Amino acid sequence: MHIGIVDFAEPTLLIVGDAASFCWLADIFDSRQSLDLSSASIATPVDVNLLLNPVEEGDDLYRDGLKFKWRFSPQKAQEFASQLRALATSSVPAHAYLDVNPCSSGVRIVASKDEYSATKVFIHKQA
Repeated sequence: MHIGIVDFAEPTLLIVGDAASFCWLADIFDSRQSLDLSSASIATPVDVNLLLNPVEEGDDLYRDGLKFKWRFSPQKAQEFASQLRALATSSVPAHAYLDVNPCSSGVRIVASKDEYSATKVFIHKQA
């Protein structure tokens, strides 16, 4: 799984992964774990830091430069886990919008399977 910022129609925190990595991330949401994805062995952040932070209520994505804090409620955790599992089992290239409140940070969160090559979409960041 690779995570980084890309500029599509609007700034997007893009998570490019395969079935196994999206199932793993779904399990993280289901268990409502706090996790710094930059320290997870399955994730490769590309010039970003993403902290998952479960909360009892309120959903948002805080941004401080290239540091993100993704806060999600129990309801959103279930929704995201369901979306990620559906993405993992998709037999065709697909994506899911995992937004909590894109207006608060100005950034969308998109998980993508088989649509992009991480080495190509993040090439300018890895050079």
